[in-house]
Amino acid sequence: MTFTPTCFHLNDYHTARAAVSGESDNLRTPHLYLLAIGDDQGQAHVFKYDKNATSLKSDGENPNPKELAKTKFGMAYGAVTSVSLITKNDSVMMMVGTESGEIMNYCLKETIRDSIQM
Repeated sequence: MTFTPTCFHLNDYHTARAAVSGESDNLRTPHLYLLAIGDDQGQAHVFKYDKNATSLKSDGENPNPKELAKTKFGMAYGAVTSVSLITKNDSVMMMVGTESGEIMNYCLKETIRDSIQM
């Protein structure tokens, strides 16, 4: 994973998880975040980041942060200049703005639901 970040947005993972699953999250792990990062190639990446996870896997790979999703290359013209994660009702949306003035929305509901089962 090599890219040059241009912007980022940090959101509470548990808020997104509760919105998607419809259940309140009583066993909240502190310092668990949903992180969206825009890059200079027009892509947006979504990571699940645990501030407390510092140990390496048995193969030496660092499991943190875990990339949950990224937009397809070529969908946006120019660098991503703004990215925002929005939790509303039963869904999580990512809004992405580019230097050319494009604004795109992505639904992350299935991505978050899949990350709960991990």
